[in-house]
Amino acid sequence: MIFFGVGMILASVQYSAIKHPVHATTADNVMGWIWADSIGWTSLNDQNPSACTPGPCGSYGVNIDTVTRNMNGFAWNDGTGWICFGNSCSVSACVGTPPAGVLEAHMNPISGITPLYGWGKVCSKGDAGWISLNCADYPGACGAYNYRVQYNPATKKFTPNVPPPYDSLAWNGNLSGPGFGYIDFSHAYLNSAPENSTTYGPSSCKDGTDNDLNGLADCQDPACTGTVVCQQIPQTSAGSLPVSTDAWGNDTCFNGINDNGTGVDCASPACKTDYHCVEAPGNTTFNGTTGYTNIPPVTQLCGNGIDDNGNGTVDCADPGCAGFAGPPVACAPLPPPAGSEPSCTATTAPFAPLGSYACCHNAIDDDGNGLVDCADPTCQAVEPTCVPAWLQTNFGNVYAQEGIAASSSPLLAGQFNTRYCVTAHGSITGFTSESGCIESGSRGQTITLPKSSGSYQGTLGKIDIAGIKSGRHGQVVELPAGPIALPSLLGGKVYYIQGNATLSATILDNGTLQTDHGDGLLFVEGNLTITGDITYSGSGSLKFLRNLASFGVIVIKNSVGAGGNIIIKSNVQKIVGAYYAENIIQDQTACPGQIVCATEVPLDVYGLMAAHQFKLDRNYRSTTRGAEVISFDGRAVSNPPPGMVDIA
Repeated sequence: MIFFGVGMILASVQYSAIKHPVHATTADNVMGWIWADSIGWTSLNDQNPSACTPGPCGSYGVNIDTVTRNMNGFAWNDGTGWICFGNSCSVSACVGTPPAGVLEAHMNPISGITPLYGWGKVCSKGDAGWISLNCADYPGACGAYNYRVQYNPATKKFTPNVPPPYDSLAWNGNLSGPGFGYIDFSHAYLNSAPENSTTYGPSSCKDGTDNDLNGLADCQDPACTGTVVCQQIPQTSAGSLPVSTDAWGNDTCFNGINDNGTGVDCASPACKTDYHCVEAPGNTTFNGTTGYTNIPPVTQLCGNGIDDNGNGTVDCADPGCAGFAGPPVACAPLPPPAGSEPSCTATTAPFAPLGSYACCHNAIDDDGNGLVDCADPTCQAVEPTCVPAWLQTNFGNVYAQEGIAASSSPLLAGQFNTRYCVTAHGSITGFTSESGCIESGSRGQTITLPKSSGSYQGTLGKIDIAGIKSGRHGQVVELPAGPIALPSLLGGKVYYIQGNATLSATILDNGTLQTDHGDGLLFVEGNLTITGDITYSGSGSLKFLRNLASFGVIVIKNSVGAGGNIIIKSNVQKIVGAYYAENIIQDQTACPGQIVCATEVPLDVYGLMAAHQFKLDRNYRSTTRGAEVISFDGRAVSNPPPGMVDIA
């Protein structure tokens, strides 16, 4: 069980969609010019020859973020002045709402010729200055001519080098007249360093990102294939360093990555002689395809049905697997290690077939070190029922308003509560961070949550309660207290309940039509109890960002100050969405007060959670994952639920 003091967990990601919020710099990667018949040439970067010389422009440029592929920044036209793109249009001189969609511009994941979507704006023209990068964003605009700005990763130019249409066009028709017409991007290009450049950091060939936006990431990019981290050179013995390791210092034959393109780890011919690929009782393979050291090895080579070392024998038929005790099957009896708690001689029924379970639950200090059964670290290492329950966040941080403490933390090397930072204004105990970032006391941030006493304004942003109720953020649909049912397509609406509510298993869909909104908010004044899994179906052909299913939950206290709690029942195994509770988020256990619970299941949360207090009572015990795992999925940022734009 993990109990937190007054605090919050926010499974968020360290990235800002507004990488260049005002004027861009000379480091911005979009170069060249765009042309419109009515206003002539527009410079996309102050490094272009003869760009704004002389002129009042100063430093400016347009950028496409290599991680998010968001487009923002400023261009300059001698006749009309500043032209902003994406989130940069939020500055006071340019602010406004585009004719359709969210204020953003982006490039889709690169796969051949890739279109851009979203908006730019001629700032001096007000709402008549909006520039559409793709007719698919503008209802009814795709017709006789399907204009769009296109990017060719092979040439890094914003025009396809393929048969017609050759063009790469945006459009300004404005709301009151003919506008500037088509805007030609065919003279613009991306100026990016090769994939292996240290410009992107020391791990540019192993960071999971297509840094140069040419459609090839990491070792798939020719610029990386010859680097040391993209080779698979085996170790010959335990602890010996190979000629190469990956960016995290792991053996390139034991990191879950297809480093040289010929297979993952032992599946690569280059790794057949690697120490980790020898079929032996203790050798395992990784459970994933990333190189992070906190993804534990879970598959035993002697039980995976594969001839890992290529000697013509599989699993128990391999002499190296003699003594393997399973699972899934045992090759031969494996004696317990001498001098440890699990080495007791439990030879009488019913203990004999139970192995370490019996030794670690016989109420005897078998090795005489003063620690009995599960209190002994040797039992914790081999007996799953002795592993404490622990909290795990993926791709996010843990924040606490005051102190934060846990009765247990991950036991095995390479396991952490969170990948990035643990931050608390008070002390921190029992929590670990993969990156080593732990800030407490005077170094920790002072985090305040939105709550009624502060007009729902906090460090993380503001929740516009009055606006949510009045329909300012979306149509309000009032539902009665008690059991509630939500539509599969949330429709951009606010579902409002005054009183306690119960939400059973729910599947939420993406929109399929141009007018469909996949976001929605469940707003409760009282308590919310979740009794079944809440999931996204993934159905529908996603064409617009507003189609993306994105579920938000805000639970606040009622008019007399009661409630504000989210209770997750013990049978719930998965919930999705952004959850905010003014008071407590509680995850219940199936076996209150019991050390071992055969019916306990883990909980996976895909989204983010924020609350005044957390009570995470789930007692699921595993060496490979937390009892509660919170993974940020980005939907609250990509398509924020109504009323959650600021805090998301």
